[in-house]
Amino acid sequence: MARKEDFENLVFEKLGEGFVFTEGPVWFEKEGYLLFSDIDGDAIRRWAPERGVEIFRAPSNEPNGSARDKQGRFLSCEHKLRGISRTEADGTVTPLITHYQGKRLNSPNDVIVKSDGKIYFTDPCSGITDYDGNFIVEPDLDFCGVYMFDDETKQLTLLTKSVVKPNGLAFSPDEKILYVDDTNTYHIHAFDVKEDGTLENDRIIADAIGGDNSRPELVGGPDGMKVDSEGNLYVAGEGNVIYVISPKGEHITMIPSPNGEFTSNFTWGDDDRKTLYICASSELYRVRMPIAGCRTTFVDYPEEDLMPEHWGYMNDKAPELLTQVFDTFDALDAYPALTAREQQLITFAMMVAAGKKEAMGNHAGFALEEGTTEDQLFGVALIALSMLGVPAYSEAIQAILKTRE
Repeated sequence: MARKEDFENLVFEKLGEGFVFTEGPVWFEKEGYLLFSDIDGDAIRRWAPERGVEIFRAPSNEPNGSARDKQGRFLSCEHKLRGISRTEADGTVTPLITHYQGKRLNSPNDVIVKSDGKIYFTDPCSGITDYDGNFIVEPDLDFCGVYMFDDETKQLTLLTKSVVKPNGLAFSPDEKILYVDDTNTYHIHAFDVKEDGTLENDRIIADAIGGDNSRPELVGGPDGMKVDSEGNLYVAGEGNVIYVISPKGEHITMIPSPNGEFTSNFTWGDDDRKTLYICASSELYRVRMPIAGCRTTFVDYPEEDLMPEHWGYMNDKAPELLTQVFDTFDALDAYPALTAREQQLITFAMMVAAGKKEAMGNHAGFALEEGTTEDQLFGVALIALSMLGVPAYSEAIQAILKTRE
């Protein structure tokens, strides 16, 4: 049983800073890195031990919570999309869940995946309201819900409307209980999970999560939530703390924010799942914990990596000449106007130029021979860019080619 003293003398390590508002961390077990959202920074960022923090995808529709499905694909709750996107194995970003019974969702906030592959998520109105709670966009739905999505049947099921402003959610270790916290009422709801994945027996197991009005520094509702291997709940409170709560709803302790800022979300990581990666507003931290975390991803790994390096970020070995591509696009004010897919294709071209021969082999149908010169790689990158078929690129490519005559 977890005790308050188990959480004393925790040592936090800062991994990154200078963000706007971080959220939605997800650990990639086999690959050994973390993806996390920067909502107001409109970016998904990646942290890896050997590289530190870098951009994975930007812009990214104001991303919030995230997860991985059974196939290892990256799921992202996106405020601008008002839905959940999925990053496919080839890097394509696909809107996966956007409507319920023909009406647009509010703004999916957090998402988890059960071991059977079903996707569960919360849908409050946070992404379509301002900080005072006024609607920026009028919602299509007159309620906030918790949903289950079956990717095989494409069926979206409304599980409950009983949570006023559903936010974080997590399963118990045996997946027989689903916990959902309510940012408005400061409650944590517990539901029994039936055989078909739907819910029953709604009850409140904890309250005053950040809502202790006698302590102004703690006032606020719960946010992100995880469960450890012993079934204890860890709940981010808007009072800049993480609450540790027993399965019976007993308050065990509060873990203070490592930087005094709002701690929105966190996830278990590393091989033993005893490292907690924490999103603390403008900074990212990790801390070793006394109890291992509950498993949160159930990926059926194939023989090949699911998220190779040419996906969303630039290889640091890219030839210096390829910098001209981005410089020229910037000069033409073309790059900021690109779609996410176009940016991915440009990044792909950069990876090809960096010698990622398997990338070109997979995506263009042929592989480059060993010993290919830098000039040839550069040429292949330009061909890949020209395949985009956007007029602004033609001018950019011509300008680059002139510098090489």
